Amino acid sequence: MTLTDEQRRVFQRALDAHRRGDLDTAANDYAALVEAVPDHVDALHMFAMLHHQRGDSELALSLMNSALSLATDPSAILANRASIHLANGNTADAERDARAALQNDPASFGAWFNLGLALKPTDHAQAASAFRAANSLRPMDARSLLEWFSMEAMSQQGFDIGERIRQPLPPLASQRALALQTASDLERYGYATAAIVVLSQLRRELPRDDTIAARHELELVYAKAALLEQKLQIADALLTADAVLRQAPGHRGARMLRASILGDRGEARAALDDYRRIVESAPDDAIAGSAMLIAMQHDPSMSAEDIFHAHRTWASRHAPVVVAMEAGGVDAEKPLRVGWLSPRFFSGLVSHFFLEPLRHFDRANMTHVLYDSGGIEDAKTAEFRAAADEWRRVDTLDDAALCDCIRADGIDILVELSGHSPGNRLRALAHRPAPVQVSWLDYFHSTGTAAIDVLISDAVSSPQELSSHYTERVVQLPSGRLCYTPPEAPVPRPRIDGPIRFGSFNRISKINEAVLACWARILAGVPDSLLRLKARAFDSADERAYFLARCARHDIASDRLELLGYGTHSDTFAAYADVDIALDPFPFSGCATSLDALWMGIPVITKVGETMVGRQTASLLTSLQLQHCIASDETEYVRLAIELAANRQQLSEYMNLLRNRMRTSLCDASRHAIELSAVLRESWRAFCRGEFATGKIIV
Repeated sequence: MTLTDEQRRVFQRALDAHRRGDLDTAANDYAALVEAVPDHVDALHMFAMLHHQRGDSELALSLMNSALSLATDPSAILANRASIHLANGNTADAERDARAALQNDPASFGAWFNLGLALKPTDHAQAASAFRAANSLRPMDARSLLEWFSMEAMSQQGFDIGERIRQPLPPLASQRALALQTASDLERYGYATAAIVVLSQLRRELPRDDTIAARHELELVYAKAALLEQKLQIADALLTADAVLRQAPGHRGARMLRASILGDRGEARAALDDYRRIVESAPDDAIAGSAMLIAMQHDPSMSAEDIFHAHRTWASRHAPVVVAMEAGGVDAEKPLRVGWLSPRFFSGLVSHFFLEPLRHFDRANMTHVLYDSGGIEDAKTAEFRAAADEWRRVDTLDDAALCDCIRADGIDILVELSGHSPGNRLRALAHRPAPVQVSWLDYFHSTGTAAIDVLISDAVSSPQELSSHYTERVVQLPSGRLCYTPPEAPVPRPRIDGPIRFGSFNRISKINEAVLACWARILAGVPDSLLRLKARAFDSADERAYFLARCARHDIASDRLELLGYGTHSDTFAAYADVDIALDPFPFSGCATSLDALWMGIPVITKVGETMVGRQTASLLTSLQLQHCIASDETEYVRLAIELAANRQQLSEYMNLLRNRMRTSLCDASRHAIELSAVLRESWRAFCRGEFATGKIIV
């Protein structure tokens, strides 16, 4: 195509008119050019955009198609045709054109932005990725930034938001309505700090806008409530959160904070009510949904069937896509690559129960790859890194990128270690990044999702008669679900005099009214006995007073109680030194706390439940041949504690034998590693036999 000087001047004049909004002049010039030079690609392209601006999508598409048929570089035309498809509500064609444009020009802002708009109605996470890419090309573009923040918040995969809000934001005033909506989305899905940053900038730019000022002030009050809670000023935090909720009953952050405080106080039912309100108002809030599942397991009024049904409901909402993998041609005995996914590869429960077995795995036929999805590091993290064959830091990856990473590593079996616990990545597993997917360790129930093939447990925690409460195939480790790695602790010394001292070092969230009622009966049945409790809550004067008031309602006098703050693990063992009998809460029984007590030679009285979490201590006691410490109901729970308190000889014998018994039954990391390896190998064989190929259907 050769243009005369006059035609070039006409095109430039049309562009100038178009840019300043003089569409009539621009239209006349474009039309003249297209008539004179029918293969003028740029004139056809811009004439199409002009008609798009005027709302004539049919003519715009016709002109755009003509331009596209003549173009040598179609990327800009494809990106803009995507805009026309979007205006027509045709997101599928818009997505197709945007992706085609990006194949030709990966740095096309318009293509990335339009791809985000096309994906926005159906895939928040992928839309967020597209808007993030657009904003990386134009960091000071307000709309791409706000759309990115909204989509990433709604996907609850906002791993980049925290980093971006520490950088300068573009001016937002021109996008006031979108900025306010983005702030709402950020708050609603758990990104309150980012919401405050957006509102703060809006308020600076529009200082006389009363709506912005009111929204900003409300978020600042919520931030104050959260800060008070961190400082253990719990009563004031609750009052402040309630003040937010009086103004905005749907405020997610304040409602979550309130639920967390009530749950931590042992008011499971009240906490559950708040979590339900969040989930009912935002059914797509997977994080609140998982928190609700955990709260349900603290509430003694919840049946095992209710809890299982709630897990299935969560899965149908948040992890409905289960991609089955065919096993054809796979070698059942090949060396396996096993991935272990957790946000907690640091000091705590995961290190207590997994670090030593990890060190003891036989590497001849398995390679172990650890995926750190939390990004929190301490001295134990370095030990995990050293014990792993390969290490991946994946805390900044969204679900799609995480799955890509796992697939690229060629993982055969992926063991998910967190279930519905905070920081979990269960939704990613619905996209089947590994052929076999397993749940173990840091959760205490079926996940409810067909994405998990196998759940590792034991015969007491998950007996055959309760198999209907699991969506996974349950496999039972012969020596128990967990292997305890005890820290250094003083040698237990039998107590021969002084009042009987009961103890429970569990979180107060586990101590409901039914538990307190039983403890009151036990103290009444053992005159002069004491009850020592140790929990983080007692570092707060407010919470000590609140708990004492709860106890008073059960006629437990304060002089029968010893309330100790959290402290270190060494402090825990020191505090056990003069405890005679540990009392396990229910329905959420102890695990690490029970093991610590047993390691110090202290028997634990438990009431067995119908859920996995209600059977944790019963499993440990069974391994130690202490079934006589397991009660089937509250009456037996009280009786066992009172009878044991009267038998000083038996208590002394426990002090002398329990630690050695634990060493052989619950602390053998080598045996546990062999059992875990056998379960993983058999799970792989089951996959190769096609037993997992059809998946499981959640209805």
